[in-house]
Amino acid sequence: MTMPPYGEFPQYQNNQQPQPNHYPHQGAPQAPYSQYSSGPGAGFYDYADSNHDQLVNTNGQVHVLNAVKWSFQRWSENMNWLTWIWVPLVFVLIISIVFAAGAGVFVLVAESDVQWLAFIGFAVLLIGFIWCSFAYNAFMLKGSIRQLETRQIQFGDFTKNAHIGGLFGLGVLLLLILGLFAGLIGGLAYAIAPKHMTDDEIGLYIMCWSLVFILLAVLVSPFFFTMPYYVVDGRLGSSGAIGKGFADGKRHWGKIFLYLLLEGVLSQFFVMATLGLGAFAIGPIVQIVRANIYRQAAGGPIPAGSAMMPPAPAPAPTGWPQQY
Repeated sequence: MTMPPYGEFPQYQNNQQPQPNHYPHQGAPQAPYSQYSSGPGAGFYDYADSNHDQLVNTNGQVHVLNAVKWSFQRWSENMNWLTWIWVPLVFVLIISIVFAAGAGVFVLVAESDVQWLAFIGFAVLLIGFIWCSFAYNAFMLKGSIRQLETRQIQFGDFTKNAHIGGLFGLGVLLLLILGLFAGLIGGLAYAIAPKHMTDDEIGLYIMCWSLVFILLAVLVSPFFFTMPYYVVDGRLGSSGAIGKGFADGKRHWGKIFLYLLLEGVLSQFFVMATLGLGAFAIGPIVQIVRANIYRQAAGGPIPAGSAMMPPAPAPAPTGWPQQY
């Protein structure tokens, strides 16, 4: 029997209609992980190796208990607890030496007859102390963020790309905002103050309004919770972090407020019960928990081990074969 030449085989009509794709997500290309980076040098990893967890994105919801449980486990493993003791002590020692040296120079200058030079020395010393305070806070925030990404934290994880200048700018803007807020409260208190009060009544009046100001400051604290993390993480500038922080506080006010309340009470109790030694443990754990909550609110990335389990996939429609 002779085979027909190529292209002359009989053609058969396919009477089957095309089936709809009930699984459009299967086979879709995965978005590049670089789009979740917070900027150059962020150091995010989309893979797991000997020292880095696999990171996943979130839906922007906050799960405080997951953050607390995972943070305690991460702090206690791979000698991270020891690093979180000696690194802050090194920072405090360096800042103390610099401040002591500056104070000594200021004393020598103040004893001279040049008054303007003493004033400049005092201004430089004050600005240097403020800058060192912001640097210390930036290093601690950066270390807590990096602890989410690395299983064993190192000294350089605290200092690399800490964005000290951005945090300083954020502090200045917040100081102006809080100063305006305090001015409004003070102006209101002065406007409605009764006339002809005695000294005791004036003291009591000021104390009551001070309590009102403190209460309002506590109530609005969740709106400021994530602001410094956006700056230190390199995601946003100072002004952008303020807007995003207010948005996070609005969405998660209840959870963040309750966490801060319990954190303050339980931390103080634990530190007092351990005669102060508990501060070496509770301080780092609180830092890591806060960083985890920030990353959850920001949509990730967070370690896969601290994320909520994803929902089970929906069963396949009737008549379709199950895929394994």
